Amino acid sequence: MKDFKDLKAARLAARKAKAPIGSALLSTLLGEVQTEASRPDADSNIDAILIKVATKFKKNLEQTIVKAGMSDERQLELNILSEFLPSAMTVDEITVLVTSLVDTHGKDMRTIMPLLKSVDGMDMKVASGILRSL
Repeated sequence: MKDFKDLKAARLAARKAKAPIGSALLSTLLGEVQTEASRPDADSNIDAILIKVATKFKKNLEQTIVKAGMSDERQLELNILSEFLPSAMTVDEITVLVTSLVDTHGKDMRTIMPLLKSVDGMDMKVASGILRSL
């Protein structure tokens, strides 16, 4: 997973390589991250803001793919965005984590769900289903 410094370098490399898709996406991503970081209530960790914004971009892109279909351009954009996102946890990894949290904290969703939200790569829908099934 790349960080904010890598985002700036990747945008510059895409511009130098005259890669219009990558350059446009990375410039937009950088601008959005900087806008989010400038808000008074923003998280002080710029890399956390990058993950939040890249996740939003990826979700929007996935919705576009569902409606309009996959193209080479959209696949390239997905590949670029995935470089700035943490790798997703597997179902087995989520199960182990949820089980250990239940053993430690009991099956109180109000206690466990915030803990799970803070884990990079956590699929909250999967985690919620696992928690309910225990």
